[in-house]
Amino acid sequence: MHFRARPILQSDKETLLASCGAALFWAWVDAALFSPAILPQAVASTYFFAGAFIISVSVCCATMGLLAFRPNCSLSRVAASTRGMAFCSLLSLPGAALVYCGGLFGVSAMTLLGSLCNGLVFAIGTLSWGSVYARKGAITASVEAPLSFALAAFLCIGLETLLNASALPFAVALLPAGSFAVRIHYRHTYEIPLAPDADTSQASSLKPEDTSDRRPRLMGVASRFGLSSHTIIAFVVFGIAFGFMEAKGMFVAETLHVDNSAPLLSVRGLVALLLAAASVAFPGNIHAVYRIGMAIMIAGFMAMPFTLAGTVPTLLSNAIVMIGYTAFDVMCWTILCETSFYRKRLSTSVVGFGRMLVHSGVAAGVAFGLLVSLFPLDEVHLTAIITSVGYLLIVAVILLIGDSSGIWTLLRYGTAYDEKNQKEESEGKSDRNGGISFAKFASFYGLSARETEVLELFGVGRSTSFIAQQLCISENTAKSHVRHIYSKCGIHNKQELLDLLEEMG
Repeated sequence: MHFRARPILQSDKETLLASCGAALFWAWVDAALFSPAILPQAVASTYFFAGAFIISVSVCCATMGLLAFRPNCSLSRVAASTRGMAFCSLLSLPGAALVYCGGLFGVSAMTLLGSLCNGLVFAIGTLSWGSVYARKGAITASVEAPLSFALAAFLCIGLETLLNASALPFAVALLPAGSFAVRIHYRHTYEIPLAPDADTSQASSLKPEDTSDRRPRLMGVASRFGLSSHTIIAFVVFGIAFGFMEAKGMFVAETLHVDNSAPLLSVRGLVALLLAAASVAFPGNIHAVYRIGMAIMIAGFMAMPFTLAGTVPTLLSNAIVMIGYTAFDVMCWTILCETSFYRKRLSTSVVGFGRMLVHSGVAAGVAFGLLVSLFPLDEVHLTAIITSVGYLLIVAVILLIGDSSGIWTLLRYGTAYDEKNQKEESEGKSDRNGGISFAKFASFYGLSARETEVLELFGVGRSTSFIAQQLCISENTAKSHVRHIYSKCGIHNKQELLDLLEEMG
């Protein structure tokens, strides 16, 4: 255990700082957006909260989508700057005040403006901390993401326990200021790039390389961000299922009895801590933990009809769903950060696109849940709808587990290999090359970024079929890249390539 944990925790101060700073932000998200904690008690349980939530999440998705597809636009540069972060840290204060006053006095315009502010802060904070998670792929994301979620859950418990209803909104509104202050300090202290392992000079021209086989539009988008169409659909479906249950108030801690709030938040915190510990102890098998978490989530959803019938206790079924959703949330972050790191995509683009998928699904699910609530449904019909949502979730799980783009291989390959080769990486060698400096080789022979990706996999014995799945391209395109590498290096076969790599290594 100590041997495995050491490579990940050797920079424990950096990890702790990143986790604590992100925890402040996620605590604000949980309290200000996903619960009515900052709203007047008179409107906290009405459709007013759902409307403010949908507006904020929609603005967040629109902002992240813009920055994902236009990473070199002016807004992206402002958001990534120190001044931009400082501005966002202050924007949450008027946002919270406007939403609160809008609900208190029934002024829709104030609520709309406040929700716009909150949505912008939500987007910039997600991308900012996502870039920190992604700096070493899964080796950092699989530890810091769940650790920050756990700290955020326990912080919410502390705030709700220590503060009264009038002081809680003010305290929650200050959380982003603390989070962005830590983010700015982290940036100046560790001087990390916002896009690890990405060629930022080509960020504005990230396009699918395989245009000859006329793939569908979704496949083109998938290739652009290094994700498969299965993963894209699964993220959206997961979001819809979670949003529907959010709208129905089935496992939102704050919408249940006050005595149930702390237990459910504790469940989320403990599960997140266990996931962080599992990623440290079993870096090459974390994918198995995520699969178990998804299975538990399905069990929780399928138990909902029995909850309505009174067969299963509500708190128990809600806790089961919370376990599964926490596992999925951590897995989502790990997949996005690992994809950015290993497939050389701009981290803010990959994180923005992936989280946009999830949150747009959540907004759609909440809207669907509210629409269902408008109709007087009996227990039979409501049970049928909830069961259908559960089956929809099963479809998403099947899509993820059966994903042929190499997600599970990427998680297993990345976390295990990173842990094994941390020393080589610190000495300037690639963590995936067994001691051969692929970056040096690619620079010497003038290989493109995509050809370097192919080289790294081909040089360690991967087949063109595997490379195609890993990089979300066709096998013909992978073979074409290999031929281009041969041509630039003046060689004719794989053995000659390996000889060149050995000479340069």
